[in-house]
Amino acid sequence: MQRFSVGSLTGALFFSGFAGLAYELLWVRSLTATVGSTTQSFALVLALFFGGLALGAALMSRLVKKLSHPVRVYLALEVGIGAFGALLGWLLPKLPMVLGATGGGSVLGTLLLLPPTALMGMTLPVMTRALQERGVLESVVAARAYAWNTLGAAAAAIVVTWWWVPAFGVFGSTWATVLVNAFAVLLAGVAAFKAPSTVLPAVESEDVTPIQGGR
Repeated sequence: MQRFSVGSLTGALFFSGFAGLAYELLWVRSLTATVGSTTQSFALVLALFFGGLALGAALMSRLVKKLSHPVRVYLALEVGIGAFGALLGWLLPKLPMVLGATGGGSVLGTLLLLPPTALMGMTLPVMTRALQERGVLESVVAARAYAWNTLGAAAAAIVVTWWWVPAFGVFGSTWATVLVNAFAVLLAGVAAFKAPSTVLPAVESEDVTPIQGGR
């Protein structure tokens, strides 16, 4: 049962990474209409995406040592990411109609990405602690979390670009991504109410902080 719980969490990390990269690709396409240049859109979204990841990871690294139920926190984060993903999928294409192709529209559009990307950055530190609770060795926990998360992102780069967008468009692909997000929540939910094999203390050493580059 404990192995099944760990498998559910690593599966959630895969689909979380998939959804994160998928959102980034779709936001680039949506903001192109507002900014007026694919190169500018990509630069803006990339800066906000990784800036948000770093901000979220930095904030959570200060809080993660105090979490008594990290998987439940992870569930809340993923629900928030999915909600923002659905909202931005509806809102970003409408910005040109509201603000026109102006600098103000591009700034607003990219700033709207900061909350969901910060939530994304919080997921990896939280999941690292959750895996440690379930007996994954500290020496491999960050590597395992990062590997599955990045593998999901790599899969999204292929699926979204060559399949979803040509078949469903940006709007349909956004809702497909929200469903992937929901699947990550479902897998994490399987493990959320299973008692971990090791109960970690509320405060740990600073070594808990994982690599901050993932989603």
